[in-house]
Amino acid sequence: MDIELLLSEWEPEGNDRHGSQGNENDSEEESKGDDAECVGRDDGAVGGTMIGPRVDPDILRVGQRYIDGLEAEGGITLLQEEKAMRAFREKGILGLFALFFTRKLRNTLLQWINPRLRENGTPDITLRELNAYIGLEIATSLCPLNRLRDYWSTNELYGHPLFQSTMQRDLFLGIRAAITLHPTDTVPEEVKQRDPLWHCRSILNNILKKCALLAVPNGVSALDESSIRTKARSAARTFIPSKPDKYAVRFYALVDWKTLYVHGLFDNGSGNTTVEGHLERYTAIFPEMRRPIAGRCAEGGLNSKKATALWVAMLARQNQQLPAPSGKRVVVMDSYYTRHGLAKPILEMTTGETRVIGTCRLNYVDSLSRSSVEAAVLALQHAERDSWKLVAAMEVVGDVKAAEKEHKRREKGLKKAQKTPFVPPQQRSANAGYIVFRDKRVVIFYTNDLTATPSINVLDGSSREAQMCCNGMGFIKRWTGTEVFRRSKVCAPAIVCAYNKYMNAVDRFDQLRSTNPTRRREKRLQMSIFTWLLDVAIHNAYAIYQVIIAAANGHAATDNANDHEVEVSAPKSLREAKEEIVNLLVAAQHMHMQSLRHRANHREPIEDIVGSDQSQHMLTRSRGKLLCLLCSIRGGKNRVKYACTRCRRGYHVECFMAIHYKHMMSENAAVMDALSAVILTTSGMPISKTRHRQNTSIIEPCDLELPKLVIREPASGIRKRRRISPAV
Repeated sequence: MDIELLLSEWEPEGNDRHGSQGNENDSEEESKGDDAECVGRDDGAVGGTMIGPRVDPDILRVGQRYIDGLEAEGGITLLQEEKAMRAFREKGILGLFALFFTRKLRNTLLQWINPRLRENGTPDITLRELNAYIGLEIATSLCPLNRLRDYWSTNELYGHPLFQSTMQRDLFLGIRAAITLHPTDTVPEEVKQRDPLWHCRSILNNILKKCALLAVPNGVSALDESSIRTKARSAARTFIPSKPDKYAVRFYALVDWKTLYVHGLFDNGSGNTTVEGHLERYTAIFPEMRRPIAGRCAEGGLNSKKATALWVAMLARQNQQLPAPSGKRVVVMDSYYTRHGLAKPILEMTTGETRVIGTCRLNYVDSLSRSSVEAAVLALQHAERDSWKLVAAMEVVGDVKAAEKEHKRREKGLKKAQKTPFVPPQQRSANAGYIVFRDKRVVIFYTNDLTATPSINVLDGSSREAQMCCNGMGFIKRWTGTEVFRRSKVCAPAIVCAYNKYMNAVDRFDQLRSTNPTRRREKRLQMSIFTWLLDVAIHNAYAIYQVIIAAANGHAATDNANDHEVEVSAPKSLREAKEEIVNLLVAAQHMHMQSLRHRANHREPIEDIVGSDQSQHMLTRSRGKLLCLLCSIRGGKNRVKYACTRCRRGYHVECFMAIHYKHMMSENAAVMDALSAVILTTSGMPISKTRHRQNTSIIEPCDLELPKLVIREPASGIRKRRRISPAV
């Protein structure tokens, strides 16, 4: 390889003089000339080889404006802005997290968890301890270890001070084992048999409602599957060998591209036979969607028992909640979802607002356009890279059944050889078509976001009409095998460039969640779903936090409002946001544990607790049985084996305490009655006879001896077997 070419490959892109967009200091005419000349030229200064025919710079700028416009219109709108702002002012990011895991939800979890704890012999926990458990569960994603017990290890390589100072290990593991996401003994057996997610259905619906009610995407969003990896054996788990998580529970997720806010979330219904179809389960959660979606299904073209009806309802709910400020939303799909029969109901249900861009499988192409698409695919099999064709999407016109009936009536008297097959009246669908693009292999794209309807059924990509219909042209980077250090820039329609840029919203959300996931190798499905919902709540709270901070910084920059209601600060990273949530959740339990440790370590002198006694009264064991002084005054004749070395009288332990520590017995009514009898005795009542001779049965303090220890010898390891006498 030439050394000059090698060095040119390593030249920084910031020093480009002839980039495809031109230098900022160059004039507009000079930048146009650079754009026209660089296409198809091998120049290392532009970041790689330009592959493709010459394209009008005006069409390139149109395509760039289209792609940048989709990004500028992106983001989310807070539907409950005052509530979110108040929560952020009071508790920061934890307040936003609490919008999803509300206090009411956590109290409900307590009612479900405590009965399980009582069954396991563990005392009930409080809301403070549950908050601390959730905080520690999230903390395991920040410092992952293989075993949970290692977080409390005394080994410096494993132990973590936050876990040790917040909660005992056995209590944490006990709460984790008792996690219950459903009411105890209130779920019918029929539901348990028909719904594999019955044990977490209530919390799933709760979090789904919160995600849909707090914010809604404005611009570009993506519809794709998000999976929960689990080792649990459940009918809800599906097997897809091409996925990284081969065995997982699949959820349909609708995610905003810019903020990665999860707006729509619903399981794919694997193993669920409670009702027929996904739509009925979805409308049970959102009843306001039942009437419009049922009317659309009744008109035809949409089957309520298939998953397509669920996808239409998820996308139509965005428009029902809040029409887009720009008047247009774009949803990007992969080949599993994209089809013309899905895009039409979406466009009608959203009053022409939501457009579809996505790759399409050949067997998903509608029957009216399939022959043209197949011909375009065959024509591009051996074409040059970046060659493409635009095929118009077709649709029937008028009443097809009536037209078919009329066709049969006209051919009723004809012979079989003279009859012709029925061809329904067709027309080109407005602003919809298939882009057959030759990349490394032929790829089919579908969109109903064309600027105009094609004038003919098939347009070649080199025509200006096809380029303008596809919102202009742009560049995508591809490895072509001709370069080593940089990818080549391949010229493609702006629709293809938009798909290449915006198709990864759900994948980016999964990657961001997998960076620090709150998940372990669980065999309990409800535990896997619980930790996954924690991650979803954290990521949505972080997305709302970014919107609030961006709005605050924008107000401060334009209005110079130093006393704005939200303090302006640099946005935190997701990891820093997690750390703040963890610290606030465990703070109350951490202080409680510190107070317990301080109370246990505090040692007070015995004199401060029971009071000092200088009377030298001591209760010792007597060799004989003596009459208790206090009992004899009360009229009893109880004899005891304990006596006072100073009073030389016998006492029960309780009677000794009552006489010599009267100040400690002031709250005991029975003891005070007995002591009042002693007072009456001194005022004239007959006194019991006392012994005049010295009592030698009382053991003096100097004669006290400690009890002798009984030490047993350890039994020998060999046990003698009992000899069995033979039977006579």
